[in-house]
Amino acid sequence: MHQIIQVMLLCCGLSVAAGSVVAQEQMQNTAAPEATQKPQRLDLFFDSSYLTPAEIEPSVPHYQVQSLPEDARRPQLWASSALVVDPVADQVLIEKNADSVQPIASVTKLMTALVVLSSGEPLDEVIRIKSADVGYVRHTRSRFGVGQRASRADLLRLMLMASDNRAAMALANNHPGGYSRFVAKMNDMARQYGMTYTHFVDPVGMSPNNVSRAYDLVTLVRLAAQHPLIRKYSTTGELTLATAARKRKARLQFVRNTNALTRDHDWEIELSKTGYISKAGHCLVMQAKVSDRPVVIVLLDSFGRQGRLTDAQHIKEWLEQRGGVVLARM
Repeated sequence: MHQIIQVMLLCCGLSVAAGSVVAQEQMQNTAAPEATQKPQRLDLFFDSSYLTPAEIEPSVPHYQVQSLPEDARRPQLWASSALVVDPVADQVLIEKNADSVQPIASVTKLMTALVVLSSGEPLDEVIRIKSADVGYVRHTRSRFGVGQRASRADLLRLMLMASDNRAAMALANNHPGGYSRFVAKMNDMARQYGMTYTHFVDPVGMSPNNVSRAYDLVTLVRLAAQHPLIRKYSTTGELTLATAARKRKARLQFVRNTNALTRDHDWEIELSKTGYISKAGHCLVMQAKVSDRPVVIVLLDSFGRQGRLTDAQHIKEWLEQRGGVVLARM
């Protein structure tokens, strides 16, 4: 009876606010009409202090695995694959099917951001959205219309925060060598850092052939977390932006992060990225502080619309109750 009640609570858990993340992400897979108004410049609040990428990149980690105490209660997770790691001690805390290779959807965009920053191209350069940026992701919603202009930093911000697919395409198409070179660089970087079970065919994550495993994604999160700009943009909970060059004609838009936990004051999130396509299910990767210790959380193919958020909450509570360092193989 206790187990039945627990499952019912899992299905009903989380606040109403969490539902907004799913609605926003699903809207990206819904056709949206092209804007008929005159294309205008996207005007964000660009912060030049985050222009310098990190100079130190972590080596490929080798995780220590402890034995599981007999009396340890494991958190029940909806995700089909999960991994929680202490990045300071290189120690596995929770593991569930972490070697399973599967689609990762928009988690892909973390690697896209790494390639953009590694290119050395100026982040304040203004890029014009073209028809080529629309083709592959035509039936997904975007805040960028054809003809609209935005800085490379603006595109990066909306790609990481709101998972904007057209922004990712524009970044790849404006990379030195073009789109194909960009995707090749994504795979080169994956091999360079030992992500041997990871492969990319696009910078967006729309293709189910963008695949990885939880262990590789911990490495990806740790690499991305070395860049202050990725940390800042991926964890901004919400912002209001203007889509006009002149203030008197500005049209304000309210943008929310696709991860509702970035707006939860009980969480101290240092890096975040969500993902969803039907073949990948609901995915979430984060670096956060729990009990004043950093942890990397990878959740792939979580069941249901709120499963990944429920899983993250249960992991946090479980670690807080146990002081953090316990292995659980599931």
